[in-house]
Amino acid sequence: PDGLFNETACFPSASIRSYLSDRDTRRLLLGFPMVATRSDPHGRHDWHSAEYVKDWIQNDVTKDESRRPMLTRMIERIPQDEDSVFHVLDVGAGYGELSLCVLKKFPKAQVVCHDFSEPMLEYARTRLTEFNDRVTYINSDLLQSNWFALFEHPFDAVVSSIAIHNVRSPERIRGIYNEITRLLTASGCFLNCDLVFDGHSGLVSSRLGIGSSFGLPRRIVEHAFERGINYLYWGSIRRPGFGQAIRHLAKQHRDELILTVQSYARSPRLIVPSVEIALRRTGLDHFDYLLLGARNEVPTDDYLEVFERLRDRGKVRFLSLSTHNRPLLKKLFATEQQGQNAVAYDMFMLRYNAAHRGAEKDVFPFVPNRPRPAILAYTATRWGHLLDAQKMPPGDTPLSARDCYRFALSNPNVDVVLCGPANAEQMDEAISALEAGPLEPEERTRIERIGAYVYEKHQPSFPDGGDTTT
Repeated sequence: PDGLFNETACFPSASIRSYLSDRDTRRLLLGFPMVATRSDPHGRHDWHSAEYVKDWIQNDVTKDESRRPMLTRMIERIPQDEDSVFHVLDVGAGYGELSLCVLKKFPKAQVVCHDFSEPMLEYARTRLTEFNDRVTYINSDLLQSNWFALFEHPFDAVVSSIAIHNVRSPERIRGIYNEITRLLTASGCFLNCDLVFDGHSGLVSSRLGIGSSFGLPRRIVEHAFERGINYLYWGSIRRPGFGQAIRHLAKQHRDELILTVQSYARSPRLIVPSVEIALRRTGLDHFDYLLLGARNEVPTDDYLEVFERLRDRGKVRFLSLSTHNRPLLKKLFATEQQGQNAVAYDMFMLRYNAAHRGAEKDVFPFVPNRPRPAILAYTATRWGHLLDAQKMPPGDTPLSARDCYRFALSNPNVDVVLCGPANAEQMDEAISALEAGPLEPEERTRIERIGAYVYEKHQPSFPDGGDTTT
């Protein structure tokens, strides 16, 4: 439990990263992370106001249909027969959507709906009226270490959905995980579908991000945000529609967005004007990340000093780096762990897909744990090669973009996967990867076999340093 917070994530809005505790394979954090929407870092939500809660539910309930397949996948992991009599605790139950799924799936289960908000529990009571003989309601505050004092028995399953992250404190969340562990029976399980923090920056990101280069229209970007995608990458090709979407979304949702601006500048003095132009075009006062793009050598101190000046002026908050030279990352990890970098990188962006798996050997094992930088994977389809029927092994059909994204998302070392959709259909397929969840073993075996064939037979658009040794 002590390391659980840093080592787990989810596929967002439709996902959670799959994780099995070494200590007990029955204690499970499931999924691909849910996407970040309105979290509560500084008490912005008035959960004790009936009027506020009513308005919040009216907005949130519109997402129930898209979330339901993921919640169904989660409760299917509860190790009980459908006709078993057993006890379930729903932590942060809200208006009862997850509890409703449990009650319908297991007609003899007894459920305790817990929440901090009494108005929320009132909505849950109304929604779950037909199950009154099987539901108990408990109001308590997760910030208090005795929040579980009113529970009268241990639980065979504890479940939670998009709730515990609202506590915001990593230390307190670790404490809650430990307390939940003590609430379980010997064979009990804990299933949690939630937002996950980047260990360096503390930002809460969707597991899927969108790049600006392929001309996705403004309305599609905005609709993707409504569906939970909050990481937007203002990259090497800054399409007008993408900038318009950022400008429009930021007017009401800036705190919910994670926005990256990329600079390919090979002179440090060109970075500042590049960032300032991007800020003007998007109407922003700051970006969350400055990304130094395509760096195959360690950036000089001049680049870090430029970042510090921009950060001190409030124009950017965190520093990230992308590379086609994987061995460089191991070098950067080592210098950061030894305290040799005055400026720490908060995120690293690298190539990872079924054809390029070298990061599994020469990057992922060396990512520092505390604080852990975020890892963003790109080229999930290998520039379309994995979708091309002419590049497949004889007798094999091409992979789908959905399964290419699932492949990268299923790796527990990957926090965010960048997609580059050009239209609504491609955006829908990318989001469907979150809804489908992690790969099954037989799916992974097939995808890895096809990836190995494509790697051997077809040269990549750009060579990746380290590939000749993998």
